[in-house]
Amino acid sequence: MSLQSLILVALAAAPSNAFFLMPCWPITTQRLDPLVSPGEISSHVHQIIGGNAFAPTLTYNDTQAEDVCTTCFVKNDHSNYWIPSLYFQNADGSFESVDQVGSTSVYYFNEAARLGPNETMTPFPEGFRMLAGDPDKRTGGTDFADQAINYKCLNYAGSPSDSKGFPNADCPDGVRAEVTFPSCWDGVNLDSDDHKSHVAYPTETYQSGECPSSHPVHLVTLLVEFIWDTHKFAGQWPNADENPFVWSSGDPTGFGLHADFIMGWDYELLSAAVEQCDDEFGVLANCAAFDGLLPPADEIYANPGTCTTKDYVNEDVSGTLSKLPGCNPVDSTGSASTQCNNDASINGTWPGESGGDASSSWAASGAPAGTGLGTDGRHTLTVWDIDTVTVYVTASAPGSSATAASGSQGEWKKREAAAEPEEDEAAIIKREAARVLHGHRQRHGRRSGGLW
Repeated sequence: MSLQSLILVALAAAPSNAFFLMPCWPITTQRLDPLVSPGEISSHVHQIIGGNAFAPTLTYNDTQAEDVCTTCFVKNDHSNYWIPSLYFQNADGSFESVDQVGSTSVYYFNEAARLGPNETMTPFPEGFRMLAGDPDKRTGGTDFADQAINYKCLNYAGSPSDSKGFPNADCPDGVRAEVTFPSCWDGVNLDSDDHKSHVAYPTETYQSGECPSSHPVHLVTLLVEFIWDTHKFAGQWPNADENPFVWSSGDPTGFGLHADFIMGWDYELLSAAVEQCDDEFGVLANCAAFDGLLPPADEIYANPGTCTTKDYVNEDVSGTLSKLPGCNPVDSTGSASTQCNNDASINGTWPGESGGDASSSWAASGAPAGTGLGTDGRHTLTVWDIDTVTVYVTASAPGSSATAASGSQGEWKKREAAAEPEEDEAAIIKREAARVLHGHRQRHGRRSGGLW
């Protein structure tokens, strides 16, 4: 279904008290983030669940390839969901990776009670992606984005306790990190430069109420919960009254928890699930939309184990480490310097990669040779192919060509984007070229003005 059709066609409101709960197992732990750092090594390590199309770059078409599998228990959900990995800091300054306990709980809330007047519940469109939370945040707050981040100190023999930062005590059954994503969409952009501006939280609470007029489309509400085996380190805290756990981003406070989502559902299936799943306990087997798409009931919480993906980054991220992978000094303020040696690199190729000789490899698939777009005196932008669906743009530094730069990781890259309704080709080129140039400058520390 096209984006324009999605906006025009509203789904019937879902019943009250409706949601579905889907277990998803980890598929990989590595320093990649195709949402924030496409085509590159990301700044910190992530714990990733979902489809095995996950790679340095990831498009909706990649997720829908015939050979893609998933660690989620609805086998036609090839989405990816991820948060930072968790580490324990020893007294000597070294770090130990903390294991995830069991599967991640992924909730899709579609009950009508979450809607405002005259709103309908809408599934995520094809190509949709977003980010919740802020990895640089080190203090608490009261707005809905802050309220959407939560921790539970689990104690199955008693009652769990909630906190907005890391619990400052041992949790007998681990710590559960919870992130609720925004559920209001502007109805136009599948993504935004900060991966947040195209979405917003509702106006009543962070998980319910009418959407703001700037973001009028009410999406199904997405919540992810990851449990970490923090109790394993109960007798090893360097200071009994000071939390020793740290996110892979260098955050020892917990306020920098964040989560990423790239939509990979079969759209028609997700639409049916949003409309039909009305079980008050979220049981997948009680939703007709998932008939024939679930494992046997006695395996629903068993690790599938057979769906795997590649390790693209050649570095150790688990076990005992002398420092956090990447440039991530432990910092309670969010302002520490991140200058350090980083020898990691990306290995191999992947289905969505734009590596190789750009003009020849794309020409082989019917794309024309590059057409010059413009320069700001230091970068040259080139359009390699454009139609009403996809635009390919590259950015190269002075003295280098796209072909030569392709061998040096990220000097140029392919940019794929869905055309917005009523948007002409010139507007698409301008928008996507600006995004590519912005990413190129971020990688190389350049912050000057753009081409236009």
